[in-house]
Amino acid sequence: MRKNVTKYKPLSNALKQEYIISEQDLNDLQYSQFSECLGHDETIIWKNYMSHQNYLRKNIVLLLDHGGSLSKRQLHISKSIAKQMLGSLSENDQVALVAVASNWSLPDRDCSDNQLLKPSICMKSAKPSYLLKLNNFIDSLAKGSGE
Repeated sequence: MRKNVTKYKPLSNALKQEYIISEQDLNDLQYSQFSECLGHDETIIWKNYMSHQNYLRKNIVLLLDHGGSLSKRQLHISKSIAKQMLGSLSENDQVALVAVASNWSLPDRDCSDNQLLKPSICMKSAKPSYLLKLNNFIDSLAKGSGE
């Protein structure tokens, strides 16, 4: 990635990076030699990644799975990662959150003036009051039924 940024300097702001946690990452984390250590930080990889990202403004859409196929541990990890991502945002950033289980839900339905319309996903500024609302929404998510 760094080589491409250097090579295509005019396009450097258009290049994006993403972080994906896989099932293997979860298994490696769970059975790591450090998993019995009480002081380890499971989000250290994400914190390190985000600390090196310098964008003028981030536009983030969090898609949070809380369906029945997840174990309690996986649900806890996905909630922790989502909250960690929210904590790394500044007020210049834009954020939206969609929770997915057997159906989808949004933290707020006030994106449109007409409440008769279907709710739509909208980006909002990552102000502390909105981040608190998103964190509370994440905390309220329960494991879905898996239907």
